[in-house]
Amino acid sequence: MNEQHYALVIGINRYPGISDLRSASEDAESFFNWLTDPKLGGVPEENIRLITTDETSAPPHVPFFKAKPTREDVEDALFELWAKCRSRIEDEPADWFKTRLYVFGSGHGIAPDPQEAALLMANAGPDHYGKNFSYAKYLSWFQKAQFFRELVFFADFCRERIANAPLLGPTWTEINNQNGKLLTVRGLATYFGELAFEEEDDETANPDELRGYFTKALLEGLNGQAVDPRSREINAQTLATYVTERVRSLTEHRPKPQVPFFVAEPVTPTVTFRRNVPRHETDALRHTVHIRFPAGFKADVVLFDGQLKQIAVHSAVNGSWDVPLGNGLYRITPATGSNSFANAGFFEVIGADRDVKL
Repeated sequence: MNEQHYALVIGINRYPGISDLRSASEDAESFFNWLTDPKLGGVPEENIRLITTDETSAPPHVPFFKAKPTREDVEDALFELWAKCRSRIEDEPADWFKTRLYVFGSGHGIAPDPQEAALLMANAGPDHYGKNFSYAKYLSWFQKAQFFRELVFFADFCRERIANAPLLGPTWTEINNQNGKLLTVRGLATYFGELAFEEEDDETANPDELRGYFTKALLEGLNGQAVDPRSREINAQTLATYVTERVRSLTEHRPKPQVPFFVAEPVTPTVTFRRNVPRHETDALRHTVHIRFPAGFKADVVLFDGQLKQIAVHSAVNGSWDVPLGNGLYRITPATGSNSFANAGFFEVIGADRDVKL
């Protein structure tokens, strides 16, 4: 277990002053489950504060501005975490290098400026958009206080431009420490001014399993899809690449696909989420790629990975080809002769089965 890792996890479905969501609380609970799994996040449950909404958060007769959770509820939970961490570091200063703070939020959100991502609290509403939790302001406070060496902030919510909405930062006294170099990761569900979406219902969907697209891709990546095949680790860079491409793919049917925004500072060294991911885990996550050849094509073909390393050979005389592949860029070329395949035989696998027509 990562005894010096801490997490604040927020999911708000109930917004009586705006509109309710379906999957935000479930997003938070899913991330909580990843955090507490000893083989995954490995965060002790006593180091986590999970805040979600239920039927008691805002009964029908209660005015929206009395709904919970409020910013004070969230800030008090976060205060508990950093006070606990500070106490431990005072006793064991060397443990500072092991510290990490996760902040995960899912719900409605705004962004008055390009640097901001603010999660609206349950008591927000028209002319009440100041009821929010400002990621930028709280991140800045922790960067100065330096209680945690690593700061990881994930935001699965819209960043609508509400230019006049006030942003209230921490009410705590400002603290400035110089413990050492910090590592920060910000993973935002979308770019400034853009919308974030939840998965759509269909006839076979279990409502309890619906997720925000960002959370869905984030958990896929953390569970193994974002592993680097050479180093066998999942870090800020591999996760950002996977989540960005996966969310874009999941939302390509939308009028405007959703594109996440990641920032990791510095690039190296980087925040690492999992090391030495077993090969059997990633082998189990391979996707079936169905490859179809042009009419009349009967020659042998060669499959290469993104490093132009030969993976397999297939004879098209045997018809189409089903091959299990992990995430990445691939290319198929004829074993001999010119290459007239669509896209010169290049295709990408990202988080799902594929049908490739050459």
